Amino acid sequence: MSRKVLHVVESLSSGVATAIEAYVENRPLATNHVVYGYRRPGVQVGDGLADNAKVVELPGDRQGQLAMVRAGLKAERPDVVHVHSSWAGLAVRALPRPKQSRLVYTPHCFAFERMDLSGRARQAIRLVEQGLLRRTDAVAAVGRYEATLARQLNANVEVIEVPHALPARMRKELVAMRPDALTGDAGSRQVCALGRLSPQKGIDFFLDVVRETNRLTERDGSEPFEWTWIGGEDSNVAGGTDGLTARLVAAGVRVTGWVERREALAELAGSAAYLHTASWEGFPLTVLEAAELDLPVVARTIPS
Repeated sequence: MSRKVLHVVESLSSGVATAIEAYVENRPLATNHVVYGYRRPGVQVGDGLADNAKVVELPGDRQGQLAMVRAGLKAERPDVVHVHSSWAGLAVRALPRPKQSRLVYTPHCFAFERMDLSGRARQAIRLVEQGLLRRTDAVAAVGRYEATLARQLNANVEVIEVPHALPARMRKELVAMRPDALTGDAGSRQVCALGRLSPQKGIDFFLDVVRETNRLTERDGSEPFEWTWIGGEDSNVAGGTDGLTARLVAAGVRVTGWVERREALAELAGSAAYLHTASWEGFPLTVLEAAELDLPVVARTIPS
């Protein structure tokens, strides 16, 4: 007998899309996957989900998204409803669900981890998450830290650690792009970061690293590094973007903006190192991509 898993995600962009593709790739036999997601404008870099799953695109407005998800739960009659990230986790778990469905939640970083919110807001989000876990059959955590947080919120909820992994399609692509496979040139001085420019990515910390490294190379008379941020700002932010691109450019950092996945990975593959300075995370897939390219990874020490 076949089983159906219905994934619901508010922003079906590169990171979560990659994670869901890995879930689909590693599915048991006779399991079908359906993905309801909103493709946020300006941050799409391509994914292979449509090759192995039915993808239903959600509209841009919250009310329309909720209506379509509610209708989808009735029409699809899934055995498992797997909700991803905060908005979908809140919206879907607040709805009446089909009686035959098991409800699984993956936070992809709990929202109360956000350091750009006030302490009061973070505490309120934490209380909401605690309440919603009573309506959750299992948490599929993307890493050990996320699993620990889930158990702290509710000791009775089932917690399954499902570490992020890259789909085989992407691993094969990355291995073929390793620098030694391309040119054998180890002389690159480019250090890059990759992802959506946002407070989460620790831009102040990133700029501190740039300034201090530039100071040290100048003092030692060594060849300077070239700094590149692969990605751009969120075009969906109300009232425009956050001006982070301008800050990076002023510090001598080249910002590519949103580019196709192949171009982004070529930039990554041509780098001397990958720098990850995020202030909070679930488990970043970009670190796995850099590691698959055999790049040195310099990562900020944070709990996750």
